[in-house]
Amino acid sequence: MPPPLPKRPSAWRWVLLFAGGVLALAGVAATAWFLYFHLGTREIELNDEQRAALHQAADLQEWYAFEVDEGCETWTGERMFDGAVELSYEYDDPRDEAPYLNASLHYEPKLSDSAANFMVLWQGAKLGLKFSGTNSGLEERSDLFRWGDASRMAFLTQDGGRYGILFCARKGRRVYLLITSGAVLEDPEELDAFLRPKLESAAAVAIAGARP
Repeated sequence: MPPPLPKRPSAWRWVLLFAGGVLALAGVAATAWFLYFHLGTREIELNDEQRAALHQAADLQEWYAFEVDEGCETWTGERMFDGAVELSYEYDDPRDEAPYLNASLHYEPKLSDSAANFMVLWQGAKLGLKFSGTNSGLEERSDLFRWGDASRMAFLTQDGGRYGILFCARKGRRVYLLITSGAVLEDPEELDAFLRPKLESAAAVAIAGARP
């Protein structure tokens, strides 16, 4: 079992920054955005079922040899004033021998908002890589794995090599975003084994107030 690949951390941080930033610009003006997220947002604690529905660093141990440091795991839950919910997990380990992973589940009360978020998160990730200054790129390979009502998948690349995965999918009112760095699965069967179980769980896990 091989160790994780180099993480190229500056690239994936730009992916997350732009994914969030583009989502903000697509939704509302700056003042409304401030009110929406700073006055109309409250933190929620993820229960065991919700945590189990998100990809975690330990899920990569089937393919990569490394020890998970629980101190590097962060769980975040937020409920917006309009009923939208975001549940997220991040594994950010400073050790070179450990991969990076970020997984988030976004619920929107309106189907139209969910469809828009799917496109915005994907485009935001692409912009993040474009302006990261790291010579990183995306090699889109959505043909390797498809799921839900819509999905896009790509490999994060640099200097001709693959070093991570970017995956975004929508099913109904839920959008799932996954980013790995330092861990790549290229075989369709391995991708299916890694992605599908968590996606099915994320699509079904109970969220208070959520509609089917």
